[in-house]
Amino acid sequence: MKSVSLFVLLLLSIVVLNGCGPREVRAVPPGVSLESVAVVDRRIEINLLIENRNDHVIVLHTSDVQMAFDDTLLFETVSSGSLDIGPRGRESLRIATEAYGEGLELLQSTETARAYQLRGLLEFEDLRSYPLNLRGFLHPVPGQPGRYR
Repeated sequence: MKSVSLFVLLLLSIVVLNGCGPREVRAVPPGVSLESVAVVDRRIEINLLIENRNDHVIVLHTSDVQMAFDDTLLFETVSSGSLDIGPRGRESLRIATEAYGEGLELLQSTETARAYQLRGLLEFEDLRSYPLNLRGFLHPVPGQPGRYR
Protein backbone atom coordinates (compact mmCIF):
# COMPACT_ATOMS: atom_id res chain seq x y z
CA MET A 1 0.00 0.00 0.00
CA LYS A 2 2.83 2.31 0.94
CA SER A 3 4.68 1.68 -2.33
CA VAL A 4 1.53 2.35 -4.39
CA SER A 5 1.02 5.68 -2.60
CA LEU A 6 4.66 6.57 -3.18
CA PHE A 7 4.37 5.63 -6.86
CA VAL A 8 1.20 7.76 -7.29
CA LEU A 9 2.85 10.70 -5.51
CA LEU A 10 5.95 10.41 -7.72
CA LEU A 11 3.85 10.16 -10.89
CA LEU A 12 1.74 13.16 -9.85
CA SER A 13 4.89 15.20 -9.15
CA ILE A 14 6.28 14.41 -12.60
CA VAL A 15 3.03 15.44 -14.29
CA VAL A 16 2.84 18.73 -12.33
CA LEU A 17 6.49 19.61 -12.99
CA ASN A 18 6.13 18.81 -16.68
CA GLY A 19 3.28 21.32 -16.93
CA CYS A 20 5.42 24.10 -15.43
CA GLY A 21 8.07 24.15 -18.16
CA PRO A 22 8.38 26.91 -20.77
CA ARG A 23 6.14 26.55 -23.77
CA GLU A 24 6.40 28.26 -27.12
CA VAL A 25 3.19 29.75 -28.47
CA ARG A 26 3.05 29.91 -32.26
CA ALA A 27 0.57 31.43 -34.72
CA VAL A 28 -1.56 33.32 -32.21
CA PRO A 29 -3.26 36.30 -33.90
CA PRO A 30 -1.80 39.68 -32.92
CA GLY A 31 -3.70 42.13 -30.76
CA VAL A 32 -4.60 45.40 -32.47
CA SER A 33 -5.92 48.60 -30.91
CA LEU A 34 -6.50 52.13 -32.17
CA GLU A 35 -4.22 54.53 -30.33
CA SER A 36 -5.05 57.83 -32.02
CA VAL A 37 -6.42 59.63 -35.05
CA ALA A 38 -5.20 63.03 -36.19
CA VAL A 39 -6.25 65.43 -38.93
CA VAL A 40 -3.30 67.13 -40.60
CA ASP A 41 -4.03 69.33 -43.65
CA ARG A 42 -7.17 67.38 -44.61
CA ARG A 43 -5.23 64.11 -44.34
CA ILE A 44 -5.86 61.46 -41.73
CA GLU A 45 -3.06 59.94 -39.69
CA ILE A 46 -3.96 56.89 -37.63
CA ASN A 47 -1.78 55.11 -35.14
CA LEU A 48 -2.47 51.42 -34.51
CA LEU A 49 -0.77 49.52 -31.70
CA ILE A 50 0.02 45.95 -32.77
CA GLU A 51 0.89 43.43 -30.06
CA ASN A 52 2.74 40.22 -30.91
CA ARG A 53 1.41 37.45 -28.67
CA ASN A 54 3.81 34.88 -30.12
CA ASP A 55 7.21 33.62 -29.02
CA HIS A 56 8.78 34.51 -32.36
CA VAL A 57 9.12 37.60 -34.54
CA ILE A 58 6.17 38.41 -36.80
CA VAL A 59 6.45 40.67 -39.83
CA LEU A 60 3.57 42.80 -41.09
CA HIS A 61 3.67 43.18 -44.87
CA THR A 62 0.37 44.77 -45.91
CA SER A 63 -2.49 46.57 -44.22
CA ASP A 64 -5.83 47.14 -45.93
CA VAL A 65 -7.82 49.45 -43.63
CA GLN A 66 -11.02 51.47 -43.78
CA MET A 67 -12.66 53.63 -41.11
CA ALA A 68 -16.28 54.74 -40.96
CA PHE A 69 -18.76 56.53 -38.74
CA ASP A 70 -22.04 54.62 -39.06
CA ASP A 71 -22.44 54.49 -42.87
CA THR A 72 -20.11 57.42 -43.65
CA LEU A 73 -16.64 56.41 -44.81
CA LEU A 74 -13.75 58.48 -43.43
CA PHE A 75 -11.00 56.77 -45.44
CA GLU A 76 -9.85 53.52 -46.98
CA THR A 77 -6.27 52.70 -47.78
CA VAL A 78 -3.90 49.88 -48.60
CA SER A 79 -0.33 50.29 -47.44
CA SER A 80 2.65 48.01 -47.71
CA GLY A 81 5.96 47.91 -45.99
CA SER A 82 7.72 45.78 -43.47
CA LEU A 83 7.10 46.13 -39.74
CA ASP A 84 8.97 43.64 -37.54
CA ILE A 85 7.40 42.97 -34.15
CA GLY A 86 9.57 41.08 -31.68
CA PRO A 87 8.43 38.16 -29.53
CA ARG A 88 5.80 39.34 -27.03
CA GLY A 89 6.50 42.90 -28.23
CA ARG A 90 4.46 45.89 -29.39
CA GLU A 91 4.95 48.26 -32.28
CA SER A 92 3.07 51.28 -33.60
CA LEU A 93 1.82 51.27 -37.16
CA ARG A 94 1.26 54.78 -38.50
CA ILE A 95 -0.90 55.16 -41.58
CA ALA A 96 -1.41 58.49 -43.36
CA THR A 97 -4.04 58.79 -46.08
CA GLU A 98 -6.47 61.14 -47.77
CA ALA A 99 -9.80 61.60 -46.01
CA TYR A 100 -13.19 61.60 -47.69
CA GLY A 101 -14.95 64.97 -47.40
CA GLU A 102 -18.16 64.00 -45.61
CA GLY A 103 -16.36 61.70 -43.15
CA LEU A 104 -13.76 64.36 -42.44
CA GLU A 105 -16.49 66.91 -41.70
CA LEU A 106 -18.14 64.47 -39.28
CA LEU A 107 -14.85 63.86 -37.51
CA GLN A 108 -13.98 67.55 -37.23
CA SER A 109 -17.44 68.38 -35.89
CA THR A 110 -17.03 65.86 -33.05
CA GLU A 111 -17.25 67.65 -29.70
CA THR A 112 -17.74 64.79 -27.23
CA ALA A 113 -17.50 61.30 -28.78
CA ARG A 114 -18.24 59.59 -32.08
CA ALA A 115 -18.71 55.85 -32.67
CA TYR A 116 -16.37 54.37 -35.27
CA GLN A 117 -15.70 51.09 -37.05
CA LEU A 118 -12.23 50.20 -38.24
CA ARG A 119 -12.21 47.24 -40.63
CA GLY A 120 -9.67 45.65 -42.86
CA LEU A 121 -7.10 42.94 -43.26
CA LEU A 122 -3.53 42.69 -41.95
CA GLU A 123 -1.17 40.38 -43.86
CA PHE A 124 1.69 38.87 -41.85
CA GLU A 125 4.60 36.73 -43.02
CA ASP A 126 4.22 33.11 -41.87
CA LEU A 127 0.78 33.81 -40.38
CA ARG A 128 -2.53 33.73 -42.09
CA SER A 129 -4.30 37.02 -42.77
CA TYR A 130 -5.70 38.67 -39.70
CA PRO A 131 -9.11 40.32 -40.13
CA LEU A 132 -9.37 43.69 -38.44
CA ASN A 133 -12.73 44.65 -36.96
CA LEU A 134 -12.55 47.27 -34.21
CA ARG A 135 -15.44 49.30 -32.84
CA GLY A 136 -15.31 52.04 -30.29
CA PHE A 137 -15.62 55.75 -29.66
CA LEU A 138 -13.28 58.55 -30.69
CA HIS A 139 -12.97 61.43 -28.25
CA PRO A 140 -11.32 64.79 -29.03
CA VAL A 141 -8.09 65.33 -27.10
CA PRO A 142 -8.52 68.50 -24.97
CA GLY A 143 -6.24 71.33 -26.04
CA GLN A 144 -5.11 69.51 -29.21
CA PRO A 145 -7.40 70.42 -32.12
CA GLY A 146 -7.61 67.75 -34.80
CA ARG A 147 -6.46 64.96 -32.47
CA TYR A 148 -8.69 62.12 -31.27
CA ARG A 149 -8.28 59.03 -29.04
